[in-house]
Amino acid sequence: MNHPILNRDRDKIGPNAVSIMRPHPLGNPYAIGPDGERDTVIEKYRAWLDARIQERDPVV
Repeated sequence: MNHPILNRDRDKIGPNAVSIMRPHPLGNPYAIGPDGERDTVIEKYRAWLDARIQERDPVV
C-alpha cells in the first residue's frame, strides 16, 4: 500500500489529509537519532503504519 507522507511546511495539503504528528495516535513513534537516520526512521514508520492498516487497527 502506498500512502503519501507530506510535510505541512513544504507540501500542499488537501482537505482530506490526516494529521500524523507525534502527539496523534498515528504519529511517528520513531525519532531521528535514537532510532536511526531520517531515511531509516521514515521506512520504520512506513512499515509500522502499513502493519496497523493490515491489522485493521481501529485507530487507523
